[in-house]
Amino acid sequence: MRKEVIKLAWPIMLQNIFTIMMLLVDVIMLGWYSKTSLAAAGISGPITMTLRLVLMSVPIAATAMVARAVGEQNQDKAVANAALGLLTGFIIGLAISLSGVALARTMVGIFANSDTELYHQATAYLSITISVFVFNYLFLISTAVLRGAGDTRSALIITVFANTLNVIGDYFLIYGKAGFPELGIKGAAISTAVSSVVECLLILWVVFGARKSALKVRLRSFYNISLVGVKTLLRISLPAAVEPLINQMGSLVFLKIVSTLGETALATHHILIRIEGFSFMPGMGLSMATAALVGQCLGAKCIEKAEATRKESLRFAFIIMGALGLLFLIFREYIIMGFTSDMDVRALGAWLLIIAALEQPLLGYAVIHQGVMRGAGDTRSPLYISIICVWLIRVPVAYLFVMVFKWGLLGAWLTMPLDWIGRSIIYTIIYNHGRWKRIVI
Repeated sequence: MRKEVIKLAWPIMLQNIFTIMMLLVDVIMLGWYSKTSLAAAGISGPITMTLRLVLMSVPIAATAMVARAVGEQNQDKAVANAALGLLTGFIIGLAISLSGVALARTMVGIFANSDTELYHQATAYLSITISVFVFNYLFLISTAVLRGAGDTRSALIITVFANTLNVIGDYFLIYGKAGFPELGIKGAAISTAVSSVVECLLILWVVFGARKSALKVRLRSFYNISLVGVKTLLRISLPAAVEPLINQMGSLVFLKIVSTLGETALATHHILIRIEGFSFMPGMGLSMATAALVGQCLGAKCIEKAEATRKESLRFAFIIMGALGLLFLIFREYIIMGFTSDMDVRALGAWLLIIAALEQPLLGYAVIHQGVMRGAGDTRSPLYISIICVWLIRVPVAYLFVMVFKWGLLGAWLTMPLDWIGRSIIYTIIYNHGRWKRIVI
């Protein structure tokens, strides 16, 4: 079981790290280019991330459905489920791309005054990056269906290539190197958009054209989509869509509270969110691998193997997340130094990294249990946990610490460990209850 977890998890963990690195490259290069550009990316980035996380419901459902069919050794059902996920993703992704461009100014206007340079830069960045959302989304779903079939390496290789392309594009277009115009934040957005399109086209080639693909989808596969499959997708994906919406709405309210503290606090918060997101990726990789393996085990009716998957995933999560927390503690000043030259941001960020370090094991424990639930097809439990921990702990406590106690950004970040403690306790109770073992897909 340990070997299976490692085999499936390590490519996902690396892929997730490279994915967040695409965002980190923008942050680092913009941080050295202009504080205003960095703050602008800090406004528009969470908007796009909110959309992606809310719509992760379809990839989550696709992984569970494909994995369960693979566990049942029903290849036709697995391919039909994959085709259903891809078709749904294309329709939703295209709608988001078109509407997002039209509403970019309105969305940015929630966080910045329309007569400021911050507003104009944030709008430009969001308009460009959200225009290719359909490609981002198809990549996520393609990765999810391949993961459910046991292939996690293809997406990793493609992500590494796309990130290399993004780094080169950022350097040329932000600063105007090698004869390219100096575009600043627009250059960062263009580079990210082009890399996302290339990434999507390559993963679609794997799904539809590669000879050795773990899951070969053909055009005729879309004719095998069943009404039962559609109902199952909706049953799993709807709660999974509301869960990140709850989380991200809380994050946006949290961002609104932070924005009252000024540009330095906003820029520091944006850097810390990116760093924390980077550390989040190994845990999420293990969580995704856990979901796929649990789904396959339940499809094969091997409950004990599913429980062993959870145990081994927790073991690796504690080791990896604990090591990251230790690195944050030891090298916190040097880590912040790599993102910005602003001394105020460096000083504040170094203190906040202590909090980020302490919450790493808690984060790992919670996301592994989230993966168990999702792999079993239980997307309601994570939803209920998010409602409780975001809206009864994180948001009200952050408001209390920042607006009432006047503890500044440090007070806002003190709410993070409290949130993860609450999630860990509730996940343990739900797991021990055992309902996840009896869900039928």
